Amino acid sequence: MNSDMPIIEWHRLAGATRAQKKSAVATVHSIKLNRRQPCLGVTFDRRWLCGSAGTLTLFDSMETAIRFMSLLNVDHLDMGERCDCDAVEPNSIQCFQLGTEGITTCNKCSFGELAISRSHRESARSEERW
Repeated sequence: MNSDMPIIEWHRLAGATRAQKKSAVATVHSIKLNRRQPCLGVTFDRRWLCGSAGTLTLFDSMETAIRFMSLLNVDHLDMGERCDCDAVEPNSIQCFQLGTEGITTCNKCSFGELAISRSHRESARSEERW
């Protein structure tokens, strides 16, 4: 994966019709980041799922990925090939887990907190411009 990877942001996927989503292929990939525990990433028609700040969205388990995608009305996930992502910057990803309070930032790695705080900083900057 590199900075030229095609992406789809959550809000665009959420805004797509159910028919558009049904004709597309959602695929889960095991991802190994910088020798940390494996996480899962999702591609949607070969575009990586990202947040609005362009941060790569990762999940700590298949259960979390399924739950997150169901919130976006994506009903089917295929299994894809593994992806090694040693070059991904820590502040360019966000990782989520499923717990008793629903989907939250993953506490097994610091990447999620970094990406969320970066996203909030970027949102605040864009709001200041208006």
